[in-house]
Amino acid sequence: MTPLETHDLLTFISAYDNRRFDDATVYAWNEALGDVSFEDGRRAVIEHFANSTEYLMPAHVRLGAIRIRNDRPPPTRLEIEAAPAVAVEDRSEETNELIRQLRDSLPNLGREVFRRPEWIRHRKLRDREWEATPNPHFVALPPPDGHPLPEEAEAS
Repeated sequence: MTPLETHDLLTFISAYDNRRFDDATVYAWNEALGDVSFEDGRRAVIEHFANSTEYLMPAHVRLGAIRIRNDRPPPTRLEIEAAPAVAVEDRSEETNELIRQLRDSLPNLGREVFRRPEWIRHRKLRDREWEATPNPHFVALPPPDGHPLPEEAEAS
């Protein structure tokens, strides 16, 4: 759950018990509920107020959300296994025509659209380093103890 979702959950809870909260409350609850999904947390809140008169704490939401998640049936894989893959050469002409029409109808956005932003930033930085030209006026870094003074300055 994100801090924004935690804020929304606390707003939802305040509709039940009129609690007041601030940013510190949101961040504290988010620390306790960060790995709980918003929908499971919301369902846990509803069940808590439907069955209990106790003041709601993050532990109540967390335990309820874990129970809801564990009670959920495992996802089925029927959709994945239902359609076997068809080799390109085994496709009918009608299927190939539909694929061509679909490709023509989609905009050509380029490969960069499907790349993650952090990968694009990393690649730009890497390319910048590779394509950089050295400064022709650079001689060397100064020694750790600083530049030595010229002899005239030491004599005076």
